[in-house]
Amino acid sequence: MKNSDFINKRLHEELQHFKNRVFELENLAVTDSLTGLYNNRYFKDRLDQEIERSKRYKKPLCLLMIDIDDFKKCNDTHGHLEGDCLIIEISKMLTKESRLADIVCRYAGDEFVIILPEADVVRAKIYANKIRVAVNELELKCKPSISIGICELAIGMDTTSIIDKADKAMYKAKHAGKNRISDLVEVL
Repeated sequence: MKNSDFINKRLHEELQHFKNRVFELENLAVTDSLTGLYNNRYFKDRLDQEIERSKRYKKPLCLLMIDIDDFKKCNDTHGHLEGDCLIIEISKMLTKESRLADIVCRYAGDEFVIILPEADVVRAKIYANKIRVAVNELELKCKPSISIGICELAIGMDTTSIIDKADKAMYKAKHAGKNRISDLVEVL
């Protein structure tokens, strides 16, 4: 092997290593370290894109805001490791039950959001109930349940307003007794 071939091969290997490292860093920047789901930063960027796509092609778009019921009680009773386990298991279930087009993200703490492209509120309710039931069936030390708020994108809404309305719907579900689903129509 010529010296120049050796140098070219070595440069190619180093370049590939550099590209792999850049990919890893880009992935870390948009991924939640505990769950492996997309993080809040990615969620907001992607929601902006999906809102624009929904408006451009006149397709429905729904947002689900999900909160684990009594999460603090689980942490206080069973410890933070069990709380982390609960978050991880719910994350896995959300991913498993989602369509390929859905964007599942950890919003903050014990809250998740799911962007449902091309889903109206009727389809979103069906999906929300499916994941609510699946969470109830998880066998963990903390008996899990979730409250879910749904908002369908409407004329004049932007990223902030759809998040706010989904959040309000989620809190309405919590105040109605938890382990429930509430949508924008019920919030108005």
